Order: sequence, then structure tokens, then C-alpha cells
Amino acid sequence: MTKREEIIQAAAELFASVGYRATSYAAIAEKLDMHRNALQHYIPSKPKLAHEVAWAPFKNGAFLAPDVAPAGGAATRGTAAVLSIVRHVGALYVSDVAARASMRLMEERAIIPADLPVPFRPWLEPIAGHLREAIDDGDVDSDVDVDDLAWRIVSSFAGARLVGEMLDEVDAFPEKALRTTEDLLRAHRPHG
Repeated sequence: MTKREEIIQAAAELFASVGYRATSYAAIAEKLDMHRNALQHYIPSKPKLAHEVAWAPFKNGAFLAPDVAPAGGAATRGTAAVLSIVRHVGALYVSDVAARASMRLMEERAIIPADLPVPFRPWLEPIAGHLREAIDDGDVDSDVDVDDLAWRIVSSFAGARLVGEMLDEVDAFPEKALRTTEDLLRAHRPHG
């Protein structure tokens, strides 16, 4: 791991645990046993560091992994793809500090003077696209407003994550988000 990558990792750990305001260059430097000025040589400002951390899971494909076709196979589609995205991002949030930091920074973007991803937007379009496939496959009622249902799926995921954090049950949230998504999809199956 390069020194720059070590800095981004240390910053991600602090951003994920205490947020943007409470994370200082001095704390990051101390975590790495570096001088603050040396840290600024690699990444010149805290907003630039927040930018790097927030975009990292998007740049390395971590948030997009479920859409990649397995070797020799077809990509998942329709409701299976929606469930795959929810399962993947939930597991990623629990297991990857960079994903947790990215989500927290996106939610704090109003106080960060940097270009950050807009929270939840990266999932709305792919989920809506997979819901359109589910309609074509006959798994979702053709009268469903896919953009609205995608919004509700992403909202339920975000709510499950927040409740999991507030109740100190983060490990349980991916399964709860997945079950809620399954319930939403089941409620929109074709009738008859």
C-alpha cells in the first residue's frame, strides 16, 4: 500500500467513526505517526481528502460489483439484480470502512466544500433499470412506477441502516434491508 493509500485508509476510518467535522489532519497524522505537514504533502486539504475518500468506492467499483457479469455467465437481471445490489451494498457497509466513510461523507456533504457523490443517486437508476427488466420478465406488475419503487427500495435501505446504527445493531441491518426489499417486490408482483 502506498503512503497516499495509507492516508486515505486512515482518513476513512476517522470519517466513518466521527464524521467530517471531528476529523482533523492532526488526528490523521497521529494515527499514521506522521507530521501534519508531511500529510499535506500527499493530500493538500481536508476537503480534498474527503473527496478522495467519498469517491473511492465508486472509483474502485466496490459499489457497482453486483452489476458485473460472472466469468462465463450472464449478469444478474430483474428482481434478482435488485436483491443482489441491496445484499452487496449492505454487506459492504458492514465489512468495509471505506464504504461506511463514503456514505457518511455523502450525508454530510452540505458542510464539506468539495465535490462529493450525491447520496443514494448512484443506486436509483440501476435499481429502476432492473425493475424495468422485472416488468419485462413478468416478475413485477406492469403498472408499477419503477422510479417510485426504486426510491422506496433505496429509502428502506437507508432507513434500515440508520436504525441499525442508532440501535447499535449494524450487523443486523443488511438482512433487515434485504427482507424489506423482498417484501416491497412481493407486494408489486402481477395479480392473477
